[in-house]
Amino acid sequence: FSHREVQKDPVSIKLKLERNQLTKQLYKIANDILGIRFIIKAETAELKQIVHEFVTCCPYGQDACNIVDQTLGKTYDDGYKAIHVYIRPNNYVFPIEIQFWTRTHALLNEYLHEQIYKMDNDQLNQYALDLSKWLESVPRFPNSDEVAIKSYVDYIYEQAFSNKYLDENDEDIDDVDQY
Repeated sequence: FSHREVQKDPVSIKLKLERNQLTKQLYKIANDILGIRFIIKAETAELKQIVHEFVTCCPYGQDACNIVDQTLGKTYDDGYKAIHVYIRPNNYVFPIEIQFWTRTHALLNEYLHEQIYKMDNDQLNQYALDLSKWLESVPRFPNSDEVAIKSYVDYIYEQAFSNKYLDENDEDIDDVDQY
C-alpha cells in the first residue's frame, strides 16, 4: 500500500468555515484539516476489514474513532468513494482524518477532485456517478499463480501514479498534497 500526508487546501477551509459557521461546532467543521491517506491494493470488502482492524488497534480506544463509510456513495453522491476514520483523542483537540482508498477509489477520486470537484452541475455529477459505476464494474483479475500479469486496475493505477508516489527505486515515499 502507499500512504500520503494530505493538507486541506486553504481556500477549501475558508469556504467550509463560511458555509457552516453558524450551524456547527468548530471541531465538526474543521474535522479534516490534518489527514493521512492510505491507498491499499485491496477490494472494498477487504478494505472494510482493514479499517475495522485499524480502529480496534487505536491507542485512544475505539470510542475515539468515528468511521464514515462512503464506499456506497455519500448523501449527496458525487462519485467519491472512500472510508474515513476520524480520530479525536479527547474533547480538546481537533480530529485527525484518515482516509482509506482502494486503487480503484484512487483512480476515480484523483480524477474527480482535479476535474469536477465542487462544480454545481447536474450533468457533471451524473458523469461522475456513471464513471464510478463503470470503474466498479471493471472485471476483477482472477487469482492465479500461473499467469504473471497485473489486473487492469492495478496496471492503470501504477501508470497513473508511478511518478506521483514512487521514487527512483520504486519505494513508497511520503507525498504531501492538498485536497
